[in-house]
Amino acid sequence: MADQSSSIDNSSTGEAREPTILGKKIKRDDFEHLMGFYEADHKLNTEERLVMSKDLTNSGITTMLWALLDSSIVVTTPLIYRRYKERKLGAPLPTPARLPAFFRLVFFLVAGLTVYFWSSKYHAKTDQQYRIASLEADCTSGKFSESETASKQRLLNVWKTLDPGKLSLFTVYYYKTASDPSLAMKSPKDMVSFDPHAVLYVPPPQGKEGPLHNVFGAVKEHEKQAPHWEKIREVNGFIPPKSEDLVSPSITDPADALDNVDNSEDPKVTENFAFELDSASTGKKSAWDKLRRGN
Repeated sequence: MADQSSSIDNSSTGEAREPTILGKKIKRDDFEHLMGFYEADHKLNTEERLVMSKDLTNSGITTMLWALLDSSIVVTTPLIYRRYKERKLGAPLPTPARLPAFFRLVFFLVAGLTVYFWSSKYHAKTDQQYRIASLEADCTSGKFSESETASKQRLLNVWKTLDPGKLSLFTVYYYKTASDPSLAMKSPKDMVSFDPHAVLYVPPPQGKEGPLHNVFGAVKEHEKQAPHWEKIREVNGFIPPKSEDLVSPSITDPADALDNVDNSEDPKVTENFAFELDSASTGKKSAWDKLRRGN
């Protein structure tokens, strides 16, 4: 757990890394907004959660009624206008053909649904702004005790972090957590993870007259450190094992490497017939190699 939190803090310097929650990538701004909601929600007690549940329920009912009223106005306006024209003329209007009437009905139904969803978002946002303004006025009025003012401030902090388009989800959330606080949201830091394969850009080494010359010591640091891609691997945790015994620095020629190998003490090697043939041919080739080198 400590490793995850440290990785989150360290990753704030790398904009290329994207956090993932439950296997889905999210934007860093969304993650910070989620952390803000968690910090505000975590401070609520059971009574305040019950207040949030009631306020969100009332807000949802008010929003639904306004949306139904707006959509019904759109759907019934043609019928009201038709009745008005018939009364004004004193005679019924001619009945339209079935096909145009059907398309007209479909059009107004689609328009009614569109107005309903748009009105729901609009009135939800308006109601949220009204409740935020009301809580801010209560916190600054001085009419309440310190405990009541602190409680309203905690409610205000939660209302500011809510998404007006998803108030119905928060209604269910606070309805459940008011009766069982153990169902409260856990810390997003416990669920988040950063992509370990995300590559952080490290500028390549520049010359003495390059654009990075003497800029925060970037050139000098790269001259001392590993090459560009090895540096990227080290930053992302893919550090290859460093062993100086694998390759001898004194051997520069493959022929010299074969000449310097002593396999007489290894029984597995000396008993292998194929290896004996290979070593014999290698000995002959090494003599010609010495002649080519002028020895």
